[in-house]
Amino acid sequence: ASGVGIDADPAAVAAAGANAEALALGCRSNIRHLKFTELGRLVDEGAAAFDVAISNPPFLPERVCRHVGFARELQSQSLGAFAAGDDGQ
Repeated sequence: ASGVGIDADPAAVAAAGANAEALALGCRSNIRHLKFTELGRLVDEGAAAFDVAISNPPFLPERVCRHVGFARELQSQSLGAFAAGDDGQ
């Protein structure tokens, strides 16, 4: 099996690539710096259809992400990985 991972945050792409390599999965993974709305680029590049697609979009109101208790998570990932605007949608 193989997988393709995408993220809009370059730091997340770098971390995912490093994790894949550390787990000896680099040859079975393709980590790309893309936004979800840019998935069509993979088709344009000749990528085969996917059997499964999993998404973990931003889901929290920004005010929650700015809470002191959440600060540790923001050290390793960008605010955009969690915050989905004022209402979390």
